[in-house]
Order: sequence, then structure tokens, then C-alpha cells
Amino acid sequence: VGYTIVRLSAGVISAGDAPVRERGFCWSTVPNPSILNSPYVDLGAGMGKFEAECTGLEPNRKYYVRAYAGNHTYGYTYSPQDSFMTLNNAPNVATVAPTNLSKGSVTVGGRLIAQGQSAITACGVCWSLTKEEPTLLNANVTTFTIDPTNNFSGTLNGLKGGETYYIRAYATNADGTSYGKTVALKTPAIFTRES
Repeated sequence: VGYTIVRLSAGVISAGDAPVRERGFCWSTVPNPSILNSPYVDLGAGMGKFEAECTGLEPNRKYYVRAYAGNHTYGYTYSPQDSFMTLNNAPNVATVAPTNLSKGSVTVGGRLIAQGQSAITACGVCWSLTKEEPTLLNANVTTFTIDPTNNFSGTLNGLKGGETYYIRAYATNADGTSYGKTVALKTPAIFTRES
């Protein structure tokens, strides 16, 4: 499965009482695709395994697919339905739990699960005292550098005691910005050297 393409394979197990004259795949974003209501690819005739690449798909969409085989005498038979999700052009990122909470500072960061179809241009964390879903547009932003293991982290300084900070990792590429889940960090009322 790719961003706009998928490779499929199936096989005709039995021809029944007449030769298989047509076989292929049909797909759709709604369940139970058929050659009457969905895009399809015709792969000729005969028994055995057959494969195809379906192109022109939309990124980040769920598709349903069925193989089919048929003849002009008895019509068409479809395989059980399967489904797949095309890849997302934008990055996929996760927020990691804050660590090393000490006097006025904490280590925060994220992990890049997938970069998407283009290279990462920026990553880091968005953080806020008031926004439970901080973004690049409504919160403080601290940028980091991705290491060879696809992790990025750094230190937030100047934190206040007795507050709840909302922290969320982000990553940006040419196709957009994605965010991890928000992590809420409650600082102690009075910071000690290590809390």
C-alpha cells in the first residue's frame, strides 16, 4: 500500500461449469464494491493467481476491495471483501511523556512514526497553560532536531509551580503539520531541585 497506489493479488480456485472469461479487482471508498458501481481493473481470463496495481487513489483514505471472476453464462462471483488504508502525505508523530522535571524545567519531545511523502521541515512541541490542544497557531512552540532514531527532545525552562501545562509534539513536511496526543503536566506547587 502506498500514498496513491496499492498492489493486489488473488486467485481463481474453481471455474465452475464454464471457463473464466474475465477476472480482476474492483475497489471503492464505500463497502461492497462491484464492477457495476466502482472502479475496476480487468486482468483477462483463466485460472490461477493474478495481480494488479490500482492507481489514482487518494492519500489517507480507507478503501474496500474485492476480487472478481466471471463468464458470459453465469455472471460474476466476488471474493470476500478486504480493506486497506492509503498512506498519509503528512507526518505521523507521537508525543513522549515528559521526564526530568526539576526546578523550573522539564524534558519534552516526540517520536516520528512516519515522515509522510516529503521530508520533515520542522518538529518540536507546542505547549500552553490554557489550550488543552496546543497548536502552532495558539500556543508556545519550541523546535527540536530529529536524531537518527527518529526521536526529538529538549528542555522547557521557566515553568511555574502549581500549574498544568499542556504539551503536544508536532512535525511538519511539505504536505502539512501533524500532532501527537496532548500530555498534561502538573508541576508541584513548590519546585525543589528535583521533583
